[in-house]
Amino acid sequence: MTKGIKKVCSETKSLGRTDGCYLQLNYDLKKHEVFTNFHCDLGRNSRTRYKDENIIFIANIDSPMSMKDIENLVTTKYKEYAASIF
Repeated sequence: MTKGIKKVCSETKSLGRTDGCYLQLNYDLKKHEVFTNFHCDLGRNSRTRYKDENIIFIANIDSPMSMKDIENLVTTKYKEYAASIF
């Protein structure tokens, strides 16, 4: 299992309101770890950009997710990323 999944799952529990708040889910390729950035923006245009090429954007999350759903999301996005660099 990817590091950080349990923490991210816990962070998503407060989501689902209509206040424009969401979590930007990222994956660190070097550490094999997921982490989030909290944003509130009704247009969902806010995001955190990293200069570190080992950190990739996975998705914006605006509702509660299970650990399994987060793991599946990360796996799918990682496979797409890997396919795009080869």
